[in-house]
Amino acid sequence: MAGAVPNEAFKVHVGLGDTMTKDDILAGFLRIRILAAITKPSEFIEIDFQYQIQEG
Repeated sequence: MAGAVPNEAFKVHVGLGDTMTKDDILAGFLRIRILAAITKPSEFIEIDFQYQIQEG
């Protein structure tokens, strides 16, 4: 990964108001967004994960 410090190399977003809504949480979804600088510092690719941790 590129970047002299972790903030230039990657970022992780998760939680209510960031990657999830109240409805997502009530439906049992966990949504995570990872930003990773693969080739240049602070030039991120975005990877989104969605996991259903429970039903309804």
